[in-house]
Amino acid sequence: MKQSINWRVFAIVIQLFIVLPMSVAADQNEALTLDDVLLRLRTRQATLTTFIADFKQVQKNELFAEPQISAGTLYFDGLGKLLMQMRQPEPYFILLSNGKMISGAPGSAPRQKSLPGGKSFLQRIVDLGQSVEKMKKKFHIQMNHNPNTNLYGLTLSPLKINRRMPYSEIQAEIDSQIWLPVELKLLEPSGDLVHFAFQFTAINAPLPTDIFEIGFIETHTTSPDDIHESK
Repeated sequence: MKQSINWRVFAIVIQLFIVLPMSVAADQNEALTLDDVLLRLRTRQATLTTFIADFKQVQKNELFAEPQISAGTLYFDGLGKLLMQMRQPEPYFILLSNGKMISGAPGSAPRQKSLPGGKSFLQRIVDLGQSVEKMKKKFHIQMNHNPNTNLYGLTLSPLKINRRMPYSEIQAEIDSQIWLPVELKLLEPSGDLVHFAFQFTAINAPLPTDIFEIGFIETHTTSPDDIHESK
């Protein structure tokens, strides 16, 4: 299962976390246009400093007869650190920090590799500060919203598919009560699908002490006492 999550999927998911959240809560009766939404997406990134979210990933592809399922917790620090700590089907972690990716399992030596490029991974992968016009140059974007729900649906179709963006379509469900994506679907041209569901437990709140330290990662199990909710 470890092989089912690679750093490119990981990076694209985080790109969507930084770019998709909106800046302020809109009036539920307010009719937002796509441009309104995209403008809020751009400004929200400046306010998201940290988050903790439990996640479940379901991956469907031709290599496996049954969907592959993994679950764990994401820890994000806007200063340049990101940790995906998996519990299911077995303990494993992927850490992006200071231009490096470190991964491993308890009891084994972590693996480390440098990520390509001279910028920090947040600058390179997330492309902070991109404008609405730049987003439109990269994606064909559609939006739907049922006024009876808290969810805004976005469908992003990349205008160019390459190694950095290998997906033919990205679907996101944004919860307008917290203005963060609670579901992401990444579809490949082959029909393969990666589906993430997220439950946020802390937003812009202090992270557990030493959570990005390798020794701490290998032994730490998140408990409610570690979480400081701020929604």
